[in-house]
Amino acid sequence: MSHEAGAVVKEMGGDNDLIDRIKNSPYFAPIHSQLDKILDPSTFIGRAPQQVWSTVVAHTNLNPSKLINNLCRAHEVEVETSSILYKISNF
Repeated sequence: MSHEAGAVVKEMGGDNDLIDRIKNSPYFAPIHSQLDKILDPSTFIGRAPQQVWSTVVAHTNLNPSKLINNLCRAHEVEVETSSILYKISNF
């Protein structure tokens, strides 16, 4: 299945349709209802958010609260650090 999807991309210049092939395959029927959760990109980032946060805090002179306020001036943003969740809205 992946080879066929790859051929569409490489040989025909089309879009990668592997996920559509999986969703339409009877072989994967037992997990069709779970595919959106399985394929959620946020499940593939590991500890990157915590590592970025630690690095930014370690290399700035701002305390975490001030840093979050500066990042969130015009938007609603959620920043999770360890077990603390900061949610700031400035509209």
